[in-house]
This record gives sequence, C-alpha cells and structure tokens, in this order.
Amino acid sequence: ACKIIEDSFPRNEQQKAQESIEDEVLRNWDQNKKDFCIDCEWDESMTCLQRINHIHYKYGTSLKRAAAMVMVEKPMCRISFLAEETKRLEKLCEECVWGWEGQKMTTCGQQVEYLKKTYGYPERAVKLSVMERPACSF
Repeated sequence: ACKIIEDSFPRNEQQKAQESIEDEVLRNWDQNKKDFCIDCEWDESMTCLQRINHIHYKYGTSLKRAAAMVMVEKPMCRISFLAEETKRLEKLCEECVWGWEGQKMTTCGQQVEYLKKTYGYPERAVKLSVMERPACSF
C-alpha cells in the first residue's frame, strides 16, 4: 500500500531553514537594511514596519531580527521587490476592456476604481489583481 505523507518536511525543519535565511539577511544587514520598505503593506491591516514592531513587542524579538523575519516572510517588504512590481504595474492598460456587465463595458481602469471604492482594497493590490486578466496588461 502507498502511504501519503502529509508533511514530508517537518515543521521544525521548516523553521530551521527560515532561521538560516534570516541569519544570512542579518550577516549582510548593512546592505539588506537599505532594501527594507517600511511603508509597504504587510497585509491589509498593517505596514511592514508595524509588523516588525508587533513581533518585537509580542515576542520580545530584537528589532533587527524582526526586520529580517519580515523580509524573509514577505518579499514585498523589500524595495527591490517593489521596484519589480512597479515595472509590472506600468503595463496596466486602463483603457482595455476588463469585461462586460450586460451591455455595459467595463475597462480595466474602471474595475480598479470599483474594487478600491467598494472593498477598500489598496490600489497597488487591486491593480495587480486586475492585471491577472490578460486583457489588462500589455
């Protein structure tokens, strides 16, 4: 009989691997700290800097280690990642047709505005989401 192993990479091994990457970030901290984006969104409720402070105060982790943890866990907290994402966002075609609702055409730009106003999502995230539809990027 074939046995399926649910998690072939045990949790403690995953944690060790992540800590190893964090250690590498810390060894090169002088360079990596320049790549940290404090104002970038960790998620809808906090920035990357707020996440560092949360980890620091909740778990007693040093601020530098907390920053390394954040950079490893969320690449979007890196300016270099943000630069690549910005290049992608430049390819948004706001006038292109996103879709049709009945007989009314919706452009990609209109869909971005609709999602921002209706759900309060951040503009950057909404644009990237809308761009998943091939018609909205060139």
